[in-house]
Amino acid sequence: MRPAVARLLRASTFTSLALLCASCGGTPDYVGSRDCKQLEPEVDRAYFATICERCQGGSCDDGLCASVFPCLEGEIVVQGCDEDSDCAKLPGSRCGMHSAPNHICTVADDDL
Repeated sequence: MRPAVARLLRASTFTSLALLCASCGGTPDYVGSRDCKQLEPEVDRAYFATICERCQGGSCDDGLCASVFPCLEGEIVVQGCDEDSDCAKLPGSRCGMHSAPNHICTVADDDL
């Protein structure tokens, strides 16, 4: 095999491995995200997209939304998480793992 071809194959293999491992052990993309479309696949509830879009950025006076999602500076925040510390900046919330939607910062988890 010619040296130039061998270098090209090594570089190609290295690039492929780097791309495959870009998400290895890192933080999932949905953590910290407030994009309802990005969060939807992580939540195990069929109605989540509709509720997320209704609540995200809405008023903290909205009883339904405020009973599930945290408020920050007068607005409802729907944010992805993997653990409670991902929700630390959202008052009174933790990462949903029980009765609340999974992987979403919530104030309504049955474990609160």
